[in-house]
Amino acid sequence: MSAELEWTEKYRPKTLDEVVGNRSAIRKMKLWAKGWMEGIPLKRSADVKDEIMRKKAIILAGPPGVGKTTSALALANELGWSVIELNASDKRSGEIVRNIVLAGALNEGFREDGSFVLSREGERKLIILDEADNLSGKEDRGGVQAIAEAIKKGSQPMILIVNDLYELQKRSSVFKKGKNSPVEVIRFQRPSVDEVEDILMKIAEEEGLSIDRKMIHEIAYRSNGDVRGAINDLQSFAYSGIIAEDMMQIGARDRELDLKEALSRAWESKNIAEARRILMNLGEEPGTLMLWIDELAPKIAESHRELREVYERLSMADVFLSRVYRRGQYSLWSYATEEMSAALISGRSGRFPRNFFPQWLMAMGRSRGIRSVRKSLGIKIAKYMHTTSERALQDVLPYFRVLFNRDEEFMYSMIYRMELDEKEVEYLIGDSARAKYAVKEAMKLRGKETQTTIMSF
Repeated sequence: MSAELEWTEKYRPKTLDEVVGNRSAIRKMKLWAKGWMEGIPLKRSADVKDEIMRKKAIILAGPPGVGKTTSALALANELGWSVIELNASDKRSGEIVRNIVLAGALNEGFREDGSFVLSREGERKLIILDEADNLSGKEDRGGVQAIAEAIKKGSQPMILIVNDLYELQKRSSVFKKGKNSPVEVIRFQRPSVDEVEDILMKIAEEEGLSIDRKMIHEIAYRSNGDVRGAINDLQSFAYSGIIAEDMMQIGARDRELDLKEALSRAWESKNIAEARRILMNLGEEPGTLMLWIDELAPKIAESHRELREVYERLSMADVFLSRVYRRGQYSLWSYATEEMSAALISGRSGRFPRNFFPQWLMAMGRSRGIRSVRKSLGIKIAKYMHTTSERALQDVLPYFRVLFNRDEEFMYSMIYRMELDEKEVEYLIGDSARAKYAVKEAMKLRGKETQTTIMSF
């Protein structure tokens, strides 16, 4: 089978029953769709048992890769609804959103065979707005209002897909659930390791792969419920020559969990290994984690003995990190994370605080800077590979980073071709001095064409 065909698309579920996990969310989606099939959201009054059947729109909220977009498309396919799909990250103008979303919600449409779709006769088209939480700032002015207007005035079902529900809800009260709200929030959770492992085994059998069951389990475990990421890892392992050692270096998939929630879970974990796994899954720079744990230390460890042990562990983590940044010894990142995990476990006499103020703001200031660099990298990779920024960050960046550090020719070529700045290069290699030198060297390629391309990996 061709390695160029994405398995995430090839094995995308065609019906809701084929979606991995999240059975409660799927049940709610079916009830909502049933309401639309009966025209209930367009009626002023209707006697229904489940309030979700009255809602004009639903918001699918949850971490990346857990099946939100897949479920929306499966629903449309199952019911024979036509689809208008828009990615908010790609359409950064409020006017564009207004023209597409609002027009789609108010106007009639066409079936795939060209016949006219009449909403009054029960025909539906599903409007899907992916990454809806990415609408923000001046560049998206009017976009949020257009979506809210489309939900209130529209005669077609709409699904908004978000990773960060709060980012969307703080922009308009329309997106907050309630008895009189036109929307309902449906939360998606990460599938279990066993569920992810089952789907990977089915794909491996379908593709005729000779792959060890332990490796399947390792991919499923490291995915942390990111089904899309796990499938991409499986395909990369099968066709790109990536070996088990490379998988270990790539580590858990690069995602952004809520820092406070993750630190709380790590603190409550039973052992250092479990705490370390949670922190590794954060996708945060170890230096940023240091700021957070340093803030937590006097709160989680009330006794002098525990507090001393926490800071001793943090001191060792700081030593490892200094060697990472000064000498480029990237393998020491894992040691630093282990020491930070041990620091959290060591402090058990106190309570985990609800707030992190004012030091919390300082830590978040640095975190936002890192996130800004990641976002710009995602946009540049997405543009170069003709994909979305979310997919670039989730599915490409981990492998891109490994090659960037291993292949100097690839590094210089990508800096030049993608116009990477020093901050972006520093994020990829973890060394500001090396980053400055690399950017300077890469600029010497101006006027020359190199044979290395981003598709080489």
